[in-house]
Amino acid sequence: MDSCVCTAIARERHGASNISLLHAGYGQRTQERERRSFNDIANFYGVRERLVVQLEHFRAIGGSALTDKNISVPENELGAPGPQGSTIPLTYVPFRNAHFLSVAVSWAEALGAGAIYIGAVAEDSSGYPDCRPEYYRVFQD
Repeated sequence: MDSCVCTAIARERHGASNISLLHAGYGQRTQERERRSFNDIANFYGVRERLVVQLEHFRAIGGSALTDKNISVPENELGAPGPQGSTIPLTYVPFRNAHFLSVAVSWAEALGAGAIYIGAVAEDSSGYPDCRPEYYRVFQD
């Protein structure tokens, strides 16, 4: 849903012919479904310029129930606390959004793009450090 809203905002501000969409697979358990949604959103908004990348290193890094098959995804509680009572949930993928933004910035430079949008919502983040407004303020600077 976050990606769909971002696409709608970008299209409204820049026009359908001036937007490009990036999908990053990172070994997440929902990768196939997310890729289908990416294509559905791009098709719906008539976006032709698309880039799909694979950031497989997240599986090797581990530390998240979303990418590490040795860690169970908490049932009915995606915001369940992490190990040793950490406030960061087991479903947090360490520093993931910085990787997404790095790829997006590289592609934006190559395209000559003037803006980047990312679908990260603080209220939805369940405590993810890379979904907080202060994180994006620092990244923007």
